[in-house]
Amino acid sequence: MNRVKSAILASLVIAGLGISSAALAETHSMSYAIVDMNKVMREATAAEGIRSELNAKSKQFHAELENQDKTLSAEKEALAKSRESMTADAFDKKVKDLQNKYGSAERLLQERRRTLDVASNTSRTRLLTEATKIIADIAKERGYATVFTQEAVLLAQPELDITDEVVKRMNKSISKIAIDWTSANKAPVKQ
Repeated sequence: MNRVKSAILASLVIAGLGISSAALAETHSMSYAIVDMNKVMREATAAEGIRSELNAKSKQFHAELENQDKTLSAEKEALAKSRESMTADAFDKKVKDLQNKYGSAERLLQERRRTLDVASNTSRTRLLTEATKIIADIAKERGYATVFTQEAVLLAQPELDITDEVVKRMNKSISKIAIDWTSANKAPVKQ
């Protein structure tokens, strides 16, 4: 009786292995691809344009804030020099005014940082959306069941990498992503 149970159990295990092997073979016949999204975000013409525009705006903001800092430093020095010629109340009022100006300068700095962050994140999201559309088109054309990011793959054959094709198609279809500075400027400041 134990032999019969053992034989039945062995038959079931072997049959199960046969089904698993067939399912496994079917899985391996599917096509996969890999995309290095960091490379896409680095090498696409639209990405270069975004970086260039963000850098230019950052330099503009930096110059603006530097000028404001110089003005405030000059006011601080002038106030220190004129302290002896002022009444205590007048001096205290000037100090409060200067402190308010420094507070305004700090808020402006935070606004400028937020503007750059929002603009960067928004344009990067738009670039990723465009890349995803192109990847989906390539996957459909070539019959890929799945497309992985390179970061998600430990080891793969080089011919599975479609990154260069994605960059090429992106450069053909979208050369520039305009940054919406108006919306970026209106984004709320996180306190």
